[in-house]
Amino acid sequence: MLKNKVLLACAGLFLSLSSCQLFNRGEKLMFGLGEVYYKDGISKEEAEKFGNYLYQKDIFDESGTKIIQLVRKNDTATMRIVTNPEYINRAGYQGNMRFLAAELSSTVFNNQPLNCELTNEYLNTKVRIPAFGRKLLIMDGEFYFSFRLGEQRAASLFRYMEDSLDFFSAVNGAVVLDMQDDQFIMQIMTDPEVLKQRATIYTYQLVALQLAMRETKKSDPKVRLDMLNRSYAVAKTYTYDGQGWSQ
Repeated sequence: MLKNKVLLACAGLFLSLSSCQLFNRGEKLMFGLGEVYYKDGISKEEAEKFGNYLYQKDIFDESGTKIIQLVRKNDTATMRIVTNPEYINRAGYQGNMRFLAAELSSTVFNNQPLNCELTNEYLNTKVRIPAFGRKLLIMDGEFYFSFRLGEQRAASLFRYMEDSLDFFSAVNGAVVLDMQDDQFIMQIMTDPEVLKQRATIYTYQLVALQLAMRETKKSDPKVRLDMLNRSYAVAKTYTYDGQGWSQ
C-alpha cells in the first residue's frame, strides 16, 4: 500500500522564526516547536485538534519555531503558514500544501474545505491555495478526491482500481481524482524514472481512461492525466480527446 509521505514531506520547510514579531495573531497554543494562533471564528478545540495532529505527524519536531495562524474567512477555515521566501513560489511546495490542506480537511475540520495561505513573517499573504478536496480516509493510502467528485463516487472508483485493475501495486505515491466540467482528471505521484517508462505511462493512461468511462458513462470521455514528481509539481500532462492521447 501507499505510504503516508505528504505530511512528513512538509517537515522542516516552514520558516523558522523563533524571535519574529507578528501583530494581532490571535490566541496562542504551543505544540512542541509549533506555534498555532487562532482567531476569527476558529474555536480553541479546533486549534488544539489541528496542532495535536501536526505534532503527532512530526511536523513540529524540527529545529526552529513553526508559525501557523488559523482563521475563518467567509465561513471557510484557512490555515496561514509563515513560510520561508525560498519556498513560497515553488510549485512543488504549493502542491505539498494543497495535499496537506486536503488531509487536514478530512482529519481535523469535519470534511469542510480548508484553504491555505503562504505568508511572510508579518502574516502578509503572498500565495493563496484554495481548497480542492479531501483525503479518502476509508482506505489505507494517499488517495485524494475533489469536492466536485465527492467521496461516494471517489471511493467507488478507488475500489474499482484496487479490485478490478490491480493498479495500486504499481504506484508508490499519491493518487488524486477530479472532475472539472466534462473532463475527468487523474493525478499520480511517481518516481522520476517512471516518467521515462513509456510502458508504465501507457498503463496509467489505460487506467485513467477506464475510470473516466466508468465515471462519465461515455465511450469517448475527455481525460487529463497529470504525472506529479516527488516534489508535488506536475512533471508531465497527457490529454485524451476521444480519439487518442497527446502530451
